[in-house]
Amino acid sequence: MKSAKTHEFHRRKVDRDGSCLYESFRYVNGISDSIDNTRLRCMVADYIRKHEYLHLTVLQSGTQCETVESYCSKIEKGKLWGGEPEIRALAMLSHTLIRVVWKKKPVQGKYNITI
Repeated sequence: MKSAKTHEFHRRKVDRDGSCLYESFRYVNGISDSIDNTRLRCMVADYIRKHEYLHLTVLQSGTQCETVESYCSKIEKGKLWGGEPEIRALAMLSHTLIRVVWKKKPVQGKYNITI
C-alpha cells in the first residue's frame, strides 16, 4: 500500500482470513487501535447499502449474491473478501485515494506489478 501522506510503500504480512483488506486499511491509516475489522466491515456495508452507484458493481461482482442486502450481510458476517465495492466504500468513507498494487511472480521468475 502507498500512504498518500508520506508517499512511502508499507508492507506488512496479514492473515489470509478474509479480512486482509480491512486489516491493511487499518494499519496504513494508523487506526488499528481505534476500530476493529468487524466495525469497519459494518461501516462499509452501510455505505454500500446507502449509495446506489455501487449497487450494480455489487450485483456483478461474481459472488452469487442476488441482492445488495445479501451482499452487505455477507460483508458484515466476514463471509466476503474485499473487492472493488469494498475498496470504493473505504476510499469514500475515509476520504482517501486508494491504489491497489498487485505483485505477482509468474513462472518465468520475473515479477509483474499491476496498479
